[in-house]
Amino acid sequence: MLRALTVVLIALLAGCGGGGGGGAAPEAPPPPTIVLEGSALDAEQIVLSWTVADLYANQAYAVTVNGTPYDVTTSKGYLFHAQPDRNYCFTVVVGSRVPPVGSFSALGPESNRLCITTPSLPPLAGGWQIRDAGLGFGKLPAIARYEGVPQYGIYACSAPDPISGSIFGYLKPFEAGANTFSIAGSDCGLAPNPSAGGLHVVTRDGSDIWYRTASLNLGVWYTSGPTRVAADAGPFSVALDTHGSPLVLYGKGGQVYLARYAAGAWTSELVGDGYIGWRSLAVAPDGSIYALIGESGVTAQPGQLRVLTRGVSGWTTAATASNVAPWQTRGSGSIVAPAAGDVRVAFRKTLDAGTSMGVGYLVFSDGAWSESVIATSAFVSPPAIAVNAAGESLIAWGDEHFDLRLSRGGGGAWQTAYIDALGRLAEATEIEVDVDGNVFILYSDADGPTKVAIGK
Repeated sequence: MLRALTVVLIALLAGCGGGGGGGAAPEAPPPPTIVLEGSALDAEQIVLSWTVADLYANQAYAVTVNGTPYDVTTSKGYLFHAQPDRNYCFTVVVGSRVPPVGSFSALGPESNRLCITTPSLPPLAGGWQIRDAGLGFGKLPAIARYEGVPQYGIYACSAPDPISGSIFGYLKPFEAGANTFSIAGSDCGLAPNPSAGGLHVVTRDGSDIWYRTASLNLGVWYTSGPTRVAADAGPFSVALDTHGSPLVLYGKGGQVYLARYAAGAWTSELVGDGYIGWRSLAVAPDGSIYALIGESGVTAQPGQLRVLTRGVSGWTTAATASNVAPWQTRGSGSIVAPAAGDVRVAFRKTLDAGTSMGVGYLVFSDGAWSESVIATSAFVSPPAIAVNAAGESLIAWGDEHFDLRLSRGGGGAWQTAYIDALGRLAEATEIEVDVDGNVFILYSDADGPTKVAIGK
């Protein structure tokens, strides 16, 4: 009887995992591994990514660069701002961080060590000065040339955000932090006002477009009270007619209007269906008015771009370009009319079934329109165009790395150079040439201060 109970007890212990009869207990599963991967996007950016299971509450990841803790993130990826021609080695360790600012606890596991070398910067054009424009952060810079005394020089504005408003400044002569003023509004535009010795100033506060005058006296800016240009309006463009009166081209509900200022009030006329950007209005010396209108709005869907002109019988389409890519509120490109019978447009054009882009160039010369692509890149920011005294077209744009590039030429011969390849700041560009032949390029994005490049 005792022998039988002993056998039963041994069997029960074995069935409950009590040892005996089955050899060693199974090993615990190994901790999850984390595999770190990455590559250099360009000379200044390295992208990292990893996958790992959720192990802890408030899970976070500490990124180590060249053996030194660098940053903590809750994302399973990281964009590292690098320097050109440098070697960086990364590891990532999993841990926990109590929000919102609690310290990070490294609990493991730790990733493999990944080393990446960034490429060198491309050679930059010589003779250019690059500096902070003194206009804060922003994505919508605008620029204007003033040829009268005492305000002779280059003016500009940028719109950091709706709270800070739009900042207007005097770029020539340049004084950091001086000769600036702010007006509420998330978009800005300006034009010289010779009759009043100052500027025509236009802003948009998120729904309405407002107009003011501004004058500079002994280093102090004075602005008039606002006058509403249009209600519930979108992007706008500012220019002067041949009498020095301001014109504002603006979009509203998928239609484009032209507003004129006279006797202290604004009146608007319908131009046509479509969408505009920040440099969509040009007035030729003979008084001819040109509007640049796209059929696509803020979407990335390529569409048609039209140049409209106003004649005796109303607005008519003068030229079109296809496969044009819009870009948020910047539109597709910009237009200038430096002389009677001379109209030039720079725009974003999609190529190779949308896999790449080009800087398109549409021009009216000798009584005929022609279109060409003057430069290509994986990405092109909306280009800005100006014309110098020699008649050359100067086109500022950002490439796939948002490096600032300048294409110069006309008549079939073009040269493209890097102006600034350190700073990732050419998402939005603006360009003007002063009366001395100096080229001013204003450029910015949301990640840094608006910069100005000055050269020949």
